[in-house]
This record gives sequence, structure tokens and C-alpha cells, in this order.
Amino acid sequence: MFNTPAIRTYQALGFTMEGVRRSSTRAGDERWDTGMMGLLRSEWQGATPLPAATPR
Repeated sequence: MFNTPAIRTYQALGFTMEGVRRSSTRAGDERWDTGMMGLLRSEWQGATPLPAATPR
């Protein structure tokens, strides 16, 4: 996986890495893996809301 900041954000929101599709995406001449993340309804409904973002 290459997008570590995005993965960390999803995990901070409660998502769990459930699997990897190997070599599933073409990017130019390369093949990349695709991470599959999930969040159960019970986990979403029981989650603590994140604080509101401060405008800049």
C-alpha cells in the first residue's frame, strides 16, 4: 500500500483493513495492490464523533 496517510485516516475513523486485492489496479506500466477496508454498522453507530475541524 502506498497511501499511508489515507489508510491511517480511515483507521482513525474506525475502519479495519479486511483484505488486499493483489495487482488489481494499473498505474501506467505498474500494477498496484488495492486495500479493502470495512466498518460494521454497529461500529459506526457506536463510534465517538470526531471534534469539528477548526476553519483556517
